[in-house]
Amino acid sequence: MKDVNVNFPPTASPSRSVTAGDVESLVTQVKADVEGQLSAVSEQLTGAVKKVNGVAPVNGNVSIPIPEVDTSKLATKTELGDIATIPQANVVAALKDKDDKIAGVTAQLADTATKTELSTSVAPKADKTYVDTEVGKKLDKTGTIAINQIDKNKGLIDETYLSDTLKAQMAGTTAIGPTPPNRSITLAKTTFAKTGKNLFNKNKVTPGSRVSNTTGELVADAAFDSSEHIPISPNTQYVKVGGYAYATYTSNGVFISGGLTTSFTTPANAATVRFSTTPALANTQQLELGTVPTAYEAFKEMIESKYVEKTPIMLSDIPPLSVGSLSFSKSGSNLFNKDDVVANSYISGTTGAVTATSGFTAGGFLPISPNTSYIIKVLRHIAYYDTNKTYISGVSGSPISNYQATTPANAAYMRFSWYTGDGATVDTQQVNKGTELLPYENFGLKIAKEYLELPGLSGEPDRKSILPPNIYGVVGKEVNIYFQNTLTVPQNDVQIDVTCSVGRQDERKWTCTPTIAGTYPLTITVYRNFNLVKQVTTNFIVKAATVGAGNKKVLIIGDSTVNDGRMTQRLLDLTASDPMKVSLLGTRGATSNKHEGRGGWTAAQYRTGDLYLGVANPFYNSAVSDFDFSYYMTNQGYASLDYVGICLGINDTFTYNNDTDLLNAIPTILGHFDAMINKIKVYSSTIKVGIFVTIPPNENQDSFGLAYGNGQTQWRYKRNNALWIDEVIKYFKGKEAQGIYLIPDNTNIDAKNGFDIDANGGVHPNATGYNQRGDTLYYWLKSFES
Repeated sequence: MKDVNVNFPPTASPSRSVTAGDVESLVTQVKADVEGQLSAVSEQLTGAVKKVNGVAPVNGNVSIPIPEVDTSKLATKTELGDIATIPQANVVAALKDKDDKIAGVTAQLADTATKTELSTSVAPKADKTYVDTEVGKKLDKTGTIAINQIDKNKGLIDETYLSDTLKAQMAGTTAIGPTPPNRSITLAKTTFAKTGKNLFNKNKVTPGSRVSNTTGELVADAAFDSSEHIPISPNTQYVKVGGYAYATYTSNGVFISGGLTTSFTTPANAATVRFSTTPALANTQQLELGTVPTAYEAFKEMIESKYVEKTPIMLSDIPPLSVGSLSFSKSGSNLFNKDDVVANSYISGTTGAVTATSGFTAGGFLPISPNTSYIIKVLRHIAYYDTNKTYISGVSGSPISNYQATTPANAAYMRFSWYTGDGATVDTQQVNKGTELLPYENFGLKIAKEYLELPGLSGEPDRKSILPPNIYGVVGKEVNIYFQNTLTVPQNDVQIDVTCSVGRQDERKWTCTPTIAGTYPLTITVYRNFNLVKQVTTNFIVKAATVGAGNKKVLIIGDSTVNDGRMTQRLLDLTASDPMKVSLLGTRGATSNKHEGRGGWTAAQYRTGDLYLGVANPFYNSAVSDFDFSYYMTNQGYASLDYVGICLGINDTFTYNNDTDLLNAIPTILGHFDAMINKIKVYSSTIKVGIFVTIPPNENQDSFGLAYGNGQTQWRYKRNNALWIDEVIKYFKGKEAQGIYLIPDNTNIDAKNGFDIDANGGVHPNATGYNQRGDTLYYWLKSFES
């Protein structure tokens, strides 16, 4: 409340005079009124303050001090005497002004609560000290704040404030409820699902956006679609279609790195990848493991077979398969595919591109191994390529025969080309591993032996083609095919039918003494229980007795069946009166009956030493530690040669007691044959090499018992012989263009009457058998004459 002071304004001309008594009385009255007003205001203000401070009212009387009036400021009678002449009207006006001010204060006090009102209002409130203490606790930032005390509008709640259970539920690793809703679990949420090779799901893209390879964010772009987050493995190579942006992320979705390449290696902490694609690629886009794209496969989610109840798979459920589609197929020795060439074109050695030019032949992409030696029959240009068939390096120049190539470290393919007059055609071109050119073999994929059950099929006789592709004869000379020699089971267990326009079928053989030269197809069909189990076709090639001229130089390399000398003597006897003469070469034998036969020898022994069983090896060159035909010819003073026969195999295969061991050994044995043939061809490519198809053993077990006691049996060695000659025929068949032929030594010999029953008769023929072998050799030599 403001102080109340009465000031009488000076009046120059008062209307009436005021006495000192009047003023004193007026002052006393005003003082009393002011003190009363001040007392009421003081009481009300004290209650209001207590209300604000939260202090409960005090029961009992309230003592409110009334401020003292400073009487020193009041006028004395003497002082008032100076204003006794103030007009009354002026005093009244002044008092009225003060009265108006007092009325204003009264109006303000009317809005102030009374003591009773304050007591009623303050009574339910907390004690001020208690309130101050509790508010202080809430304002302490280090105290515990309940979840309902957090103002969500002030900021975001991070995972620190989330329970482990809630976080697991958010991650999808813990069920939110004990029972998932029906049809709510997708295949991707199971532990037993997997995807196919294509990891891109075209049905889960963000259309109209592309992935930033620098931030990992999606950028609006109508020309693109963005994949979902695709799970990936760290430190792994992936490849996709199109060089559009990709980005990798951690398991928390934090961007790691990105790029613009089709293939990429994921970072060590990568968990997902996103990439850009286009609507046009929706049905061809593919993300897969590796660095080279493979054939498109639609995205699919599958359940692993071990979680699926299996049902029988019928043959009708399996689509036809080519040998090339099998993971266990392999190529033969010749890697050149004559059906995959580009005619009238060559391969640039500087760019790897194909250029059309008349007269050249360019081969296709030939799969190779890096850092590996290959030999090619002839070429002018060669180029190497990586797994993407991108050019690496190459060579161009003049024609080179027996070109030796060492492939680059990152090579996966090579192509080469040659000119028509360079000495090769598509039918004679050869490419093989190694540094020595092997005899020609047709290109082809095969199923490895270890994946085949080689014994009989379902209890039936073996279907092995142990009949050579050609049988030779001369007009007026008897030729035979003994059925037992073409079977792997006893002949009595089967029925046989021969189809041919010449000859006749006897009990144990087909026989013919031809009267007209020509080629006659011959088919042998084998039945068991009157069901067909085998059918083999050969050509019976007959020459006139009068064909031939000149002197043919012949060298026979072999084992004890050559060392016997009776086979080669029969050849000399037959050609003595023939227009075709024969001169036999060799360091062994007598007079004109020369040969290189050594008892007990194998192909390996001709390559690995200069002496065996006390017998020297004239073919062994210690300087190269191997069979060296040029070395032999030079040392013996032989200037030329027309034919070489290799008659080995008995000692190479005799001791084996099971199919598996023998079949594992045969590739090595054939490798020795190849090495010998290659050295012969190095000396002269015009020499005709004949491989004797090894003769069968004696049909009688008694000879084996006399020779080997309880050792090797007739039936076991007959089985070895069948497996061996089957491989020999398959390996050397069709190599006539390379000057390599099969001599059908196994068909014309009588395994019953051509052997004696004695200790030497298990594998060694008698005179009849040797004469039959000499006939076969003679017929083969005559087949080249006209």
